[in-house]
This record gives sequence, structure tokens and C-alpha cells, in this order.
Amino acid sequence: MFSSLRSRLWLSYALLIVTALGVVMVVLLIYLLRNPLLYRQTLSRLRAVETVISARQGELSELSPRELKNAMTRADSSFDVRLILFSGSNQVVFDTRAEETPIFLPPSGNLRSKTSIRDDEGRVWLYSLSRLSNGQRLMVATPRPSVKILAALRDELMPPFLGAGGIALLLSLLLAFGMARWIADPLQRMLTAAREMPAEQAATVPVSGPQEVRELTNAFNEMTMRVQNTQQSQRDFVANISHASRAGDL
Repeated sequence: MFSSLRSRLWLSYALLIVTALGVVMVVLLIYLLRNPLLYRQTLSRLRAVETVISARQGELSELSPRELKNAMTRADSSFDVRLILFSGSNQVVFDTRAEETPIFLPPSGNLRSKTSIRDDEGRVWLYSLSRLSNGQRLMVATPRPSVKILAALRDELMPPFLGAGGIALLLSLLLAFGMARWIADPLQRMLTAAREMPAEQAATVPVSGPQEVRELTNAFNEMTMRVQNTQQSQRDFVANISHASRAGDL
């Protein structure tokens, strides 16, 4: 089925295109699984809780340490989030879930731009961090929800990828078909001309295609001209001998 040069070139381009699209899909999948877009609903909830608590900084600053802990514990129960209060030196002042694995901030790291952190057991937490007016930091955290790969593919990746990938694949295959013809057609014309070589006036092959094929076509045309000149010289020689023989007989 793929015995001709044109079909093999087309198949090679098609496999290359499909492989490239597959690599792109894998990269997008990895990016999607590591990207916070999958957890945007959870992050939005954390930021909403952070906003509510930050808006009440004035009230919280007037509470005694015991009352502040009670208020944070009630917020934990109401919003189902873990609240951790850090001092200015990033030491834990109060943790509403102190019975769980501790979460520590790097001494000099600014985690405001990040969205996840690991505890000492390697468990990943999504969080939102804000600095209070007294210099302390308040972290609102929740365990990162597990995301099934198939669900991520179905909901986040497959619909746009299938649409864009299908269009890209169709256009690429058409382009591959054109490139295969661009390379194979000059070679096919040379094959046809080579089969006509015994003819007295074999047509020259039009020069087209990539540089290597053009050079081959030029060399083939030069060879054709030399063969035709040689054949013409032989015919002239035979004609001269015949003419001389007839003249001698006379």
C-alpha cells in the first residue's frame, strides 16, 4: 500500500504530525494537572474566607488571645478551613487544627504568589495568605482535592483539544500531501522521461522541487542531451558511410 515514494513521504509526515500533537496533549495534560485551574473553586473559597476575616481585623485585634483562638475555631467550623496564625518571624501562634501535621512557612519566603504548600508528611495544602495590620500572617488552608485524570481530560482538556487538534491535523495532512507531491512529482517525471530515452526526441524534465531534486533533474537533463547528441552522431556517421559507399559504387 505504501510502496511508492509519495505515499511513504505522506505517511512519514502524517506520523510526525500525529506524534507532535500527542506530545502537545501530554504536555498540556501535565500542565493542567499541576496548574491551579483545577482547584480554582477551592482557591476562590479560601480567598473569600480570607477577605471576610481580613475585613474584621479591627474587631479581631481587640480580642484577647483566648477570644481570638475561639473566634478562629468557630471560623474553622463554619467555613471548613484550617486557619493558622503566624508571627512576624513566621512562627505558629495558633493553629485551629494543631492535631494535624504542622505547616511551617520558610523563614524568608514570600508565599503570597504561590497557592500550595506541603506539610511535613508531604501532604499538599491549598492556601491563601494575608498579612494583618499587626504584622502577623493569617493562612487559610484546606487539603488539595484529588483530581481524577479522566475527569480532567473530559472536563478541561478534551473538548478544546479535539476541536483545535482536528482542524490542525486536517490542515497539516493537506500540507503534508502537498509537500509529498512537491518532492515526488519531479522524480516521477524523471522516471517517465527515462522510459522514453530510446526515443529520438525524449523531452527534458521541468526543473522543480527542493534543491536536491532540482540538481538531480538538471543532471538528468544534461545526461539526456548527451545521449541524444551521441545518438545523433551515430546516425550521422552511419549516414555518411552509406553515402560514401553509394558514391564509390557509382
